[in-house]
Formats: sequence, C-alpha cells, structure tokens
Amino acid sequence: MVEYAASSPGNTLRAQSGARPRQDGSIPVKDGSATKTSTSPSPAVVPSADVPNVEKNVLANFPPPPRKIRRRWFTLGHAVRHFVIVAVQGLFVLMEIAFILVIPIHMLLTSYGTQVVATVDQVGVNEHSTNGSDYQITYHYFFQGQLHSYQQEVALHGDSIVQTGQQVPARVMPFWGGTFSVAMVGDVNRLFIKTTAKELWFPLIANTIILWIWLGFLGDTRRVVREGTPVMGARISKRISTAGSKLPTYLITFRFKTSQGVVLTNEINASLAAYKAAQVGTAVTVLYDPARPKQSVAYELCNYEVVDLP
Repeated sequence: MVEYAASSPGNTLRAQSGARPRQDGSIPVKDGSATKTSTSPSPAVVPSADVPNVEKNVLANFPPPPRKIRRRWFTLGHAVRHFVIVAVQGLFVLMEIAFILVIPIHMLLTSYGTQVVATVDQVGVNEHSTNGSDYQITYHYFFQGQLHSYQQEVALHGDSIVQTGQQVPARVMPFWGGTFSVAMVGDVNRLFIKTTAKELWFPLIANTIILWIWLGFLGDTRRVVREGTPVMGARISKRISTAGSKLPTYLITFRFKTSQGVVLTNEINASLAAYKAAQVGTAVTVLYDPARPKQSVAYELCNYEVVDLP
C-alpha cells in the first residue's frame, strides 16, 4: 500500500491531477479522453503516523476472538453480486452431482437393464478421439412397441469391428418408456467412466476458482473482524474512484500502528453514507491480523459488525 506524504488538501489533489483549482473551489480532473470536475472533498493527510489520543475503553469493549459477527448493511449491489456468484456456483455444483450420479446409473443399466436386440444404422470412425473410443454408432431398437434411436461411442477390443446393419445386444432402462439405453459393444463401462471423468474436470475447476475468489474477497474481511487484534488508527484521506467501472467507489485511507510499533497504511471500500460521514484526521478502530498485519480493516467503515460489542 502506498504511503501518503504530508501535504495540504489542495496540494494533494493538484499534484495528482496536474490542474489548478477553479474559483469555485472545484478541480478539473481528466478521466480518459473526457474531463470531469471533481466536486468531492479533496484528500487530506494527517501530518504524522501517530494515532490520535482516544479513550482506552474503546478497545476494551471488544470481546476476545473468535467474535460473533453479522453483516452491517446489504445494498442492491451486494445482493446482485451474491446472487450471480451463488447462481453460477450452484449451476456448477449441479453439473458435478449429475456427472457423479450418472456413473452408478450407467453401471446399473448395463448390469440389470432389460435386454433387447438393436440394429446398427450408421458407423463413424473417431479419428481424433480424446477418450479412447474407436467408433460412434447410431442404432435403433423396439421396446414395448415403440421405435427408439440412440447414438453412442464404442471402444472395441483387438480386431473386433462393427458394421452397418449388424445386430448387437443392448440394455434398456424400463422406466420412461425405454428411452435410455446402451449398446453392449466393447468395454462400455470403462469408456463411459473415462468420458464422464473428462467432462467433470471443467465444473470442478470452475467451482474451485469461484470458491477461491469468494473466500479471498469476502473471507479476509470476515476473518479479520472475527479474529483480528483491535488498535486505534486515524482516517488520513478519502477519495472517489471510477477506475474500471462506471459506478463510483468510495475509498477511505487509514493509518495505524501495530503492537510492535510498525506503522501501516491501508484503504477500505466504504459505503456512501460512511464516506460522507468520515472526517479526515479523526480516530478509527482498526482490526488487523498479527501474523499478517497488512491484512487490516477499519471497523467503523467495514461491512461487518461485532454482535456482542456494547
């Protein structure tokens, strides 16, 4: 995190934007090809890393970790983000469950399904097969007076061949009118398991990545609030950012000193109400991880609160 040098509010924004303030106090700020006028308060920086003097009972009120916490607010943006992540993750979980359950169902079908005689209608050679199959066949069969057609990949043993018009044994699931079937050609179980395993890796990897991102962005804040060490810090600046998004992001920078005397600076994404209420130079309670002090949270500005805190 970048340390902020001591300067006046006007000089700080002027140095960042390279523009002189207008007579009304606003400062033109360039954003891409367009030029916007910043009407938000200029960032101000406290001249020292020392935290302000505050009453000791503010820190004494914090219960020992692990603390019981809850969400402080829940905006529409949070709701949409949570819904999208949960929906996508739920979709991948359903795909994983379907792929896993279909293997024993296939085994039961090949072992206990109703046996019928199927006729091969078409045979295609798999020249670029990735699962070890030799052919892709299309066959038809009759079950309870109904004609059914099915397509299947097969892996043959040795010099075995399959030809158009050849009759082969097949197993049919008696439920749903015999719609599901498998032609008993080659090692159907081994090929099916291998094919299913290849299709299972994508939802597994995707779900792992989503879960890692979810825990990385949300887990650290929750963990620090629940288990972090409380100290006093100070709000040293605040700014509005629109980088990478059309929606504004309200950022407040705070500085604190660890119990070992190390001075650190961090920035937190705050709500609009917290941004407007934040006064530069005032005290703020900071929770940090003693093992990794750079992981810190400004308690009054974060999205979680301690339930048992007076």
